[in-house]
Amino acid sequence: MDSIEALKLFYLLAQGIKYITSHHIVHNDIKPENIMFHENVPVITDYGTARSNSEINEIEVERLLGRL
Repeated sequence: MDSIEALKLFYLLAQGIKYITSHHIVHNDIKPENIMFHENVPVITDYGTARSNSEINEIEVERLLGRL
């Protein structure tokens, strides 16, 4: 893969991450194995460990209060 193709891939992945975070989702497990391609477009998969921002905030509050 040449540098231009790598930059395009990185840009598309960054756009995907921007999209899911704009919907208040934290993926938690982005790695090469969780990226598939559909017609040469990368698709972020495996949302099994994903959490919403509100869920993460609730857990963080519990942790700070010493309950976790």
